Amino acid sequence: MHMRAASGERTSKVLRFSLLVTLGYIALLVFAGFRAHSLALLSEAGHNLSDFLALLLSLF
Repeated sequence: MHMRAASGERTSKVLRFSLLVTLGYIALLVFAGFRAHSLALLSEAGHNLSDFLALLLSLF
């Protein structure tokens, strides 16, 4: 018998996946920013860090 996950449980999984993807994107931006000496990429990484923190806050 297949049981559907509760809505909150699914939301939690989606948020965790979003956190993982966002963190990977931040790491990529930081790496590329340092490699290319690009302040624009580093500032974008900082902006995405605030998005990551907002997602983290919404998880709890």
